[in-house]
Amino acid sequence: MPAGPHALVASLLGHCVALCAPDSPISKEFRDEMARHVAYHRPIVDMHSWTELDKAADGFRVKQPREAAADGIRQCVAELLVHLASGFNVKLDLVGTLDLTKSDVANPLFELLPLSVFSLRTEAQLNAIAPWFMKSLEVPGDVCEIGCFRGTMAIKFAFALKALGIDKTVYAFDTFEGFTGDDPAGGRVGPGYYKVEEDAFLELTRWSRAIPVRPVKGDATETCKMLKGLQSFVWLDLDHGSLMRPRLRDHMAIAVQQNDHRGRRCRPDRRRGPPCHPPGSSPGSTR
Repeated sequence: MPAGPHALVASLLGHCVALCAPDSPISKEFRDEMARHVAYHRPIVDMHSWTELDKAADGFRVKQPREAAADGIRQCVAELLVHLASGFNVKLDLVGTLDLTKSDVANPLFELLPLSVFSLRTEAQLNAIAPWFMKSLEVPGDVCEIGCFRGTMAIKFAFALKALGIDKTVYAFDTFEGFTGDDPAGGRVGPGYYKVEEDAFLELTRWSRAIPVRPVKGDATETCKMLKGLQSFVWLDLDHGSLMRPRLRDHMAIAVQQNDHRGRRCRPDRRRGPPCHPPGSSPGSTR
């Protein structure tokens, strides 16, 4: 057993890469699954660090900005270890002291949420998104997150609305079963990607009894048609195209999570008002 938690994590990362080899002693199904996840996370780690995944025994050398790079690496490492554990039917809880940064404390949601809610793991760059969410509160209309994954950002938004006494609902759309088809933009993601082991839909349903969040399960290109009114804030984390254009109003805030053609995440796209893309641009393209 490697000595210390860091050595253990570094060893496990090495195993993640080694298990992708054709002669690794695991089932082909598990090997192919790990290979897909490593192929997805490796370029993201490369974007943030000069250290290769299987050579992290001495830690990751992070690039600039250091704080954002470190957060990106932590997220990739955590997701890879969760996938590794699930393949061996091992439950993995990544527990540690909450490391609040200056940007966390400056987040306008920080003072509105209990620390246990604020610290729920959220894949999106919440510190960059939250100020735009707060700016949208004076605009009439509900809040909509399409591609909510675990739904933790929707929980935080709904908790903030309740704390402020604002009568809005946060709609959280997702398949809750990961991707159901290949990436139309030609990226690395495919069926089953972003499928979480826990039942996120059930957990969001439980939260909906206490805060104004409404989970909606299914293909968002169809289920979003249930939205009858205009929205005040929309977060899109999918191949969006013209999906939401009929639901947009002037001066609303729009936040878009985009991947580049290699599957790497780009910074949030912050715009004011429709359209999401100029005429002629392709869904999922980056600018």
